[in-house]
Amino acid sequence: MRANSSIRANSRFCALGILFDSVLFLSSCASIRAGVAQRPLDALGEGADVYLVIPVRANEDLVSSALAPLVGEASAAKLISRTEIAYFAAGKTARFVATGSFPKSGAAVAFRESKGWTRIADPGLAWYRSSAVSVAIPARGVLCGLFSHSGMDSDRQALADLVSRVS
Repeated sequence: MRANSSIRANSRFCALGILFDSVLFLSSCASIRAGVAQRPLDALGEGADVYLVIPVRANEDLVSSALAPLVGEASAAKLISRTEIAYFAAGKTARFVATGSFPKSGAAVAFRESKGWTRIADPGLAWYRSSAVSVAIPARGVLCGLFSHSGMDSDRQALADLVSRVS
């Protein structure tokens, strides 16, 4: 009788171990951030004169000197601290996709009206505009944007196209 209860205890222990391993495996899979397409440069589209891939944390000074005149030093520092890799396509307009720590729900806080940003809510896409910069966070961990002087309607279409290629 004692051997029988020992077998039951071992069976329960094994079942508990399998359950724990399954939960651990599934929870670790759920924590993976959404990313860009397998080939991030493809998301930027065709027709650019130059394509760049910049590991931001390894090139903070370079990125800061380019970004600060556009968005201000404080905003540039925040963006740089959250960005891992930036993908750029430069031509008539400059398009970019950045990966890093960009919570989708934090866009309203990051791009505040008091800092010169205007929120535009289009069907299926909320985006933000500040002078010649337009940005959107289509998924957690991904920031899309463009630098352009083409105007609101042109930027709306270009950003929507970029976001659709990323999503």
